[in-house]
Amino acid sequence: MITGLVGLGFGTYLVATDGDCKTTPPAGVTCADVYNNAVPGYLSLGGGVAFAALTVYLVVRGSGNNAHRVRRTDERWRGRRVLDPLLGEPGQA
Repeated sequence: MITGLVGLGFGTYLVATDGDCKTTPPAGVTCADVYNNAVPGYLSLGGGVAFAALTVYLVVRGSGNNAHRVRRTDERWRGRRVLDPLLGEPGQA
């Protein structure tokens, strides 16, 4: 998720600064040294969108009924009250 947000933010910055002058030119002089950030900016935006979409897909796909998950049956844990990492609720192991 963080990778997607960073990609979106960085790509937006690069696209926004594309074509801007790197330094402030003297009055009446055309700036010859401009940023050429379009290609890396759009690549970064595309990567950010892809990672953000993957995150949304994995979060949505991961939610729902957890009945198919099996509790731990290891004898070392039998009878102890533990926080079940799969179901997220205290229970008997």
